[in-house]
Amino acid sequence: MTTLLKAQYENKPLYVIPTQVLTVKNHSPLMAHLRQTHPEKEHLIEFDAFAALSNKSQNLTLKDIFLKMLMRTKGISALKAIEIQKRWPTPVAFLEAYEQLSKRTTHDDDDSRAVPKPKGKGVAVILDPEELLAKRKRELVSGELGALVGNGKVQGALSAKLAEVWGGVL
Repeated sequence: MTTLLKAQYENKPLYVIPTQVLTVKNHSPLMAHLRQTHPEKEHLIEFDAFAALSNKSQNLTLKDIFLKMLMRTKGISALKAIEIQKRWPTPVAFLEAYEQLSKRTTHDDDDSRAVPKPKGKGVAVILDPEELLAKRKRELVSGELGALVGNGKVQGALSAKLAEVWGGVL
């Protein structure tokens, strides 16, 4: 390999494009422009720049990263992650949904202290505000996506796991 490279480049001037001017977006147009305007010159980039341009994780969008974050939770498949992302497009939107529940629960504190009339023969269970908030957070995703048909459905235990990770429910 060394002899091949030596034979090809030993007596040629090499023109190195500075790494600081390269980006993922401008690399291809810049190389095309240089080939068109200076076909006799060989324009090259340094290996570090090549490695950075080839790095797949550098080209991810926020949506891609959010999907990967969701799929790190055991039980969340790609289909379930996509369904969650359809409802909450970004991590901030997902976190804000849990935060809105916290705000609503603090405003509903007066209502939660009222003792409801028991229905049927069972004992009425009265939750304190913290338990009520945790319950609502555990049911947030299943309430939104529990009625879906197929593999995109997110139900109880998985919704509770998401609340644990994203909503701070212990």
